[in-house]
Amino acid sequence: MGSVIILNLVIGQWNSWLPASIYVPNKKALWPLQLVIRQITSENADFLNSSNPNYSRYLIQFAVIIAAIAPIIIAFPFFQDKMEKGVIQGGVKG
Repeated sequence: MGSVIILNLVIGQWNSWLPASIYVPNKKALWPLQLVIRQITSENADFLNSSNPNYSRYLIQFAVIIAAIAPIIIAFPFFQDKMEKGVIQGGVKG
């Protein structure tokens, strides 16, 4: 059950961007990946709006998002059994 808590905390930290945007807005070396994604998509908004209509205007955003979720997708199969056991233990009373 402890491993489920650790996995949820790691995934939560991986996805957090609000604390970094509040506490270290000018120190880009300390930014989590999600804040970098936000910056890339906001910087490329004009390019994406004025680009060739045959291309999706979300192309850069999607590519960066895939890069961000790839480690979680790769690691999930290795920890899936621990997640299932933890959820089952937490849901059974008595």
